[in-house]
Amino acid sequence: MNKKILGGFLLAAITAFCVPFVNFASAVTVSENADSPQSMTIHRYVHGVTNPVTNTFTYSITEDPNNPAKVSNLPESATIEFDAVQPSNGLATGSTVLDLSGVGFSALGDYKFHIKETSSSNSNTYPKSNKEYIAMVSVRNEVDENGKPTGNFIPTLVAQARDAESGDKTEVVFESSAKFTYIEISKEVTGNLGESDRYFLFSLSVNGASKGDKFVIEGQDDEIVVDGQTVQPSKEYVVGESNKIYLKHGQTITIGKSGDLAQMPIGLSYALVEATPAGYTTFINGVEKSSTGWLATAAMENGEITEANKIKFVNNRESAVLTGITSAIAPIAVLAVLGVCGLAITRKLRKSGR
Repeated sequence: MNKKILGGFLLAAITAFCVPFVNFASAVTVSENADSPQSMTIHRYVHGVTNPVTNTFTYSITEDPNNPAKVSNLPESATIEFDAVQPSNGLATGSTVLDLSGVGFSALGDYKFHIKETSSSNSNTYPKSNKEYIAMVSVRNEVDENGKPTGNFIPTLVAQARDAESGDKTEVVFESSAKFTYIEISKEVTGNLGESDRYFLFSLSVNGASKGDKFVIEGQDDEIVVDGQTVQPSKEYVVGESNKIYLKHGQTITIGKSGDLAQMPIGLSYALVEATPAGYTTFINGVEKSSTGWLATAAMENGEITEANKIKFVNNRESAVLTGITSAIAPIAVLAVLGVCGLAITRKLRKSGR
């Protein structure tokens, strides 16, 4: 047989054999495979909260450098917005759907996409999570009824996600505990005119907290008498409302501490004023202040309560003995003593016969 004719037959045979394997579509998307899930849900949990949560968490979605090929139309980011989300049992939750239906693939193989939390709009109070997840997508060739590849890609989202460390299949859940603190106020009354049973009035304002937020007040008496009137002090401080706090000698209260949970966000400041009665000298944390009251501000700090969040009020009231009365009485007292002594001497002389 002519060598040229033989070479032509061989080339045709090889081409026919290889066509099903090299006839790849230029790009296909997950949505072209109706049997495959096309999206995944990203969950966000905020622990340790008692008031509504307002915050935005942002996420990045990036390709793994070892993927078979670059993809197209991959969402670069996602966000979860907490818009005054009311917590339940100390937990606030939010979520968003990551849609991968439009991602295009141009090569067969297994693809990985890394999901990370990149920012928190209020990172002081709501720290971001360092967790990482991997979305897995398998791209395979479609086969016909004879088991031969057709050249059509079939991308399949094989799992909601995998833990980046363990590789285990799991849901995408980012979580962290909120950072809060509380304040402590104590009262002491001193001096010989100090009224240990008197209730002293305080007012508090928390700057930057959301209107309607509530902070538990612990340590006040359940019922007190003020100016002859029976009063039941509030158990909560509510932002935006008129709040009154009453303390007497020996009492210490906390504001913003509910059981094991603190409630005041990090970075806020508070203003505390005591309506000090006339005649008292007021000392705040050992420093003498105006008798009309004292305005205190301090930054909140995380973790255990710090000295910056402890406020001690000491009210002192005393007076020296009225010396004018003592001076007027003294001469009379001396004469009385001399009179008694003279009478005793006279009686004694009579008895002796002198």
